[in-house]
Amino acid sequence: MNKKKKWLSFGIPLTAGAVLLVASGFTASAGSAGYDAYKEALKTNTNVKSVTADVSVTVSDNGAEKLNAKAKLKLDKDQGGA
Repeated sequence: MNKKKKWLSFGIPLTAGAVLLVASGFTASAGSAGYDAYKEALKTNTNVKSVTADVSVTVSDNGAEKLNAKAKLKLDKDQGGA
């Protein structure tokens, strides 16, 4: 059993590190197209006149739901929003 624990304490971090290394390699090879799209979306959002956002927050502890909140937020700049 001691050998199994020793193997797990070495194997799990090694595997996780390898997965992270491969995932970061795929991300780097994808280029910056996602970043460029995000940057363009931020520039476009400065001209938005109205926005509706559905917000949902759930807090749970050991599978037991402690808090559940939902809200619908609306902003209309033409009607004195901001």
